[in-house]
Amino acid sequence: MVIGRGIEKVIDIVGEVLAMATMVLVVVLLANEKWAFIGADMTVILKTVERFAIVAVLGLKSLEFALKRNVIFFIVCAAVIVVAFVFVFVPLF
Repeated sequence: MVIGRGIEKVIDIVGEVLAMATMVLVVVLLANEKWAFIGADMTVILKTVERFAIVAVLGLKSLEFALKRNVIFFIVCAAVIVVAFVFVFVPLF
C-alpha cells in the first residue's frame, strides 16, 4: 500500500525551498571562514542552524522518497529520521 500521495507535493516544495536556503547558508559560512565578516558568536549560531538544516533537508527528501514506497519502508525511514534528529539535538561529546 502506497501512502502520502497528496502530501508528496507539499513535502517536495518545502524540501526544495529548505535545500536552497541551506545552500545559501553553507556559502555564507564558507565565505565567512575566508573573510571573517560575521562575529564569532553569530558564527556558532549559524553553524548550529546549518547542522539542523542539513538534517531537515535530508529528512524531508528521504520522507518524500519513502512516501512513494510501502508502509514498512515509510516506518523504517521515519525511525531513521527520528534517530538523526536525536543525535543533532543531543551531540555526543
